Order: sequence, then C-alpha cells, then structure tokens
Amino acid sequence: MSRVMFVGDSHLDAVRGERLTAFEAAVGRRVDNRAVGGSGVHDVPTQAAGAPTDIAVTVLSLGTNDCAPWKEISFESFASTIPSLVATLPGRVVYLAPPGVDESVLGPDDPTLAGVARYTDAARAAVAAHAGTTVESQQVLAGLGASAFVEDGVHLTDVAYALLLKALAGELGPAPH
Repeated sequence: MSRVMFVGDSHLDAVRGERLTAFEAAVGRRVDNRAVGGSGVHDVPTQAAGAPTDIAVTVLSLGTNDCAPWKEISFESFASTIPSLVATLPGRVVYLAPPGVDESVLGPDDPTLAGVARYTDAARAAVAAHAGTTVESQQVLAGLGASAFVEDGVHLTDVAYALLLKALAGELGPAPH
C-alpha cells in the first residue's frame, strides 16, 4: 500500500492521534507524519531524510514560520530554496497552503497576512512547476473567519481542522488499488 508523508510546520504536526487516524481512514493510506511545529523551509530536508520508499504523496506545509521575523528566513532565501526542496520530495507533492493568521491578536514579531501570502505564492509556484497541486487553506476556511484560529491567531481550531483535512483528503483521493 502506498503511503502519504507529511512534512513542514505545525499545521501538519497537529495532525496526530484521532485526527491522524480519521485522516488515514478517509484516504485509505497510512500517513508518515514527520512535520514539526516551528519548522521552516531549511528544516524539511531533515524531516524527509530516510523516507520510506513507498511514499506516493508528500504533503508540504510551509510559509507561516518562514515569514515570521523571529525565524529570520529572508524571502530571497525561501524563494531560492523551495524549488530544489520540492524537487527532492518523494511522490506527488501537495502543498497545504498556510491558512493565514488572525492579525488582530498578533504582535510585531509575528507573521503578517501579507508576509504569509508572499511566501505562499513562491511555494505554490514551485510545487506547480513540479506538477504538484495546492490545497488553498484560506479559501477552505474563509467561512470561519477569525474563529478558524485558536487564541494565538496562528494555530487552528478543531472545527478548522475538520474542514481542512476533508479538503486535503479530497485532493489526495482514494488510495490506488
């Protein structure tokens, strides 16, 4: 059976336990979740290292931390790194675009919507250049508004994850037989 691999930041790192079990049932595949909260583009090669050989799809979540002032990953560094990173990931790549942030609760050292959008555009283009696809998280969660986020304005609520993982499962489709 082919597997799915998750790499990237906290938006995928939070898919564990019951969330992961439900997602695996929805897609009919085992998921190797290697994502780590706080990660940026330069952390993903380590996460993906030694991946099983039966990875059919890699789901990548990046952009929010990369544009945060505290992470100090310049846009130029991100934009020049993401194409080669995507090229090294096994299987078809699906980019789980960041859901944005709730700027009303964030401070000056936190990511901004404009920053997230800029980094997302670069990642989306790199994934598309390698025949990958993007799940547009902001569109999926638009109906929730600020209630998509927990109090920190960055991470997602259970309701938001239910919608987002349903959209991601739809993008992956059922496991081939």
